[in-house]
Amino acid sequence: MACRRMGWLPAGLLFVFFGAGVFGPALAAQVGTDPRGLAVTPATALPGDTVVWSIVGPPGATAVLAWSRAGGGASFQGVLLALGPDFQIMVASPISAQGRLDFALRVPDTVPTGQYFFQAATFQGDQVTLTNGVSVTVQPLPAPRGRFY
Repeated sequence: MACRRMGWLPAGLLFVFFGAGVFGPALAAQVGTDPRGLAVTPATALPGDTVVWSIVGPPGATAVLAWSRAGGGASFQGVLLALGPDFQIMVASPISAQGRLDFALRVPDTVPTGQYFFQAATFQGDQVTLTNGVSVTVQPLPAPRGRFY
């Protein structure tokens, strides 16, 4: 199963995710929540570590994972998100027949330290399900110890 990372999403998917909040309920999908839909391991990482996300949802649905530096402040169809208004789409991919999407990414060496917030949504027909929010704290690499000769 291939994930599309940091790329373009199908226009219809973007419209449902973003357009419904802008153009009003007449164009909106039915929005629900699933407080168990997203997990991340580990919750604290160093640059160079690998972080694994797991999204649970209906088989065949499309899952979208977004991230932000700010925690909270954005909303979708009146439902408060765990993401801030600076959110960006990170991954879009179909959920497997087992009802799960697992993927891993390496924390870039150049990523600023701090806390990053993540939330997923699954899309199936006109049903949108928002997951719980999770965060990952990126810590600085430890300073190398000096050597004495």
